[in-house]
Amino acid sequence: MAISMFCSLLAVSYIGSLLPTAVSLPRGPTLQPGCHVNGQFHPEGSSYQPSACKHCFCSQGREVCAIADCFFTPCVDPVHKPDVCCPICPNGSNCWALKQIIPAGRDVKIDEHTTCRCPGPGPRQNQAVCTIAMQPVTVLPVEMP
Repeated sequence: MAISMFCSLLAVSYIGSLLPTAVSLPRGPTLQPGCHVNGQFHPEGSSYQPSACKHCFCSQGREVCAIADCFFTPCVDPVHKPDVCCPICPNGSNCWALKQIIPAGRDVKIDEHTTCRCPGPGPRQNQAVCTIAMQPVTVLPVEMP
């Protein structure tokens, strides 16, 4: 995506019938400083948010922006909303246990032998740790001839 950006100063001049018309003029004492970004004017010192993750302000005729960086998402089923910068977890923290999603923070019995738990919080912790309980086997003594 190409972003057109240029900064200049604006002044209001009256042409003909006293209707104000905005025109670009060189710097001077009666000019309003600010930034032109993608066809919009932002006054000097103003802040604005062009997108959910981008926060900007106009400083000395230049656009200065900070882009938000999303930390890890503590779930395997995040939802991306257009008006929210980072993905959210509508079902809370969770992870994969075999072929199903289980909630974090507790043991979940998958079947009669398998119990799983999501590992501690952190990036790439999307796979559960599972234990499989084996049925005890009784070994009978064998008599030797």
